[in-house]
Amino acid sequence: MSASGGSLALRERARTRFQPAPVYPSEGRREGLRGEVFVEFLVDEAGRVADPRVVHSSNRMFEEPTLQAVLRWRFEPGRRAGRIVRFKMAVPVIFSLNE
Repeated sequence: MSASGGSLALRERARTRFQPAPVYPSEGRREGLRGEVFVEFLVDEAGRVADPRVVHSSNRMFEEPTLQAVLRWRFEPGRRAGRIVRFKMAVPVIFSLNE
């Protein structure tokens, strides 16, 4: 499983402080399923994720584990013109048994 992406309101790429992977659903693991969930969210001034939402997913079984994991992610606070700001992120989260 991996997640990567970019910030939508910052000049520099957001820096991750803590990014636990989502739990792979047991049914998906048993059936060897792969999937991708594209999720967007806000990162507040303290680097915490707020308001995550699924934009698109290849399989609904991966959506809830993704949202639960994203809420635990932490980032370095965003900065614009030297000030700490909230910013929006949009990232794909990939579920693959090969990683």
